[in-house]
Amino acid sequence: MEDADQGELAAHYSRGEERDRLSAGQGLLEFTRTTEIILRFLPAAPALVADIGGGPGRYALWLAGLGYRVEHRDLIPLHVRQLAQDAGGIAGLRTAVADARELDLADACADAVLLL
Repeated sequence: MEDADQGELAAHYSRGEERDRLSAGQGLLEFTRTTEIILRFLPAAPALVADIGGGPGRYALWLAGLGYRVEHRDLIPLHVRQLAQDAGGIAGLRTAVADARELDLADACADAVLLL
C-alpha cells in the first residue's frame, strides 16, 4: 500500500465513525447476518479467535460475550483504545495495535481467524 493510501485510510478511521457503524440501520443488519454466518463455522467456546483488523471491536465484544477468548488486532490506535474502553477488562479479550501483514501472534495460535 502506498504511503498516500495509508494516510487516507488512517485519516478516515481515526475520525471514530466506525465505532457505532454496526449498531443501527444497515450496519445492524450487516452485523446480525455476519454473526449468523460466523457461528456456522466457529469451534465451540472457549476456543481462541483472532479478530484481525477488528476495528473498534464490535465482533470481538460479541465473541467474548459468547465465552470465546479473543485476540483483537487493528491498525488504528483509536480503535484499540475504544475496544479497551468498551471491554472494561473482560477476561479473555486482549487487544493491540498491529498490521495484519505483520502480526505479533504465533503461527497456528488461534482456533479460528476473523478477517473481515
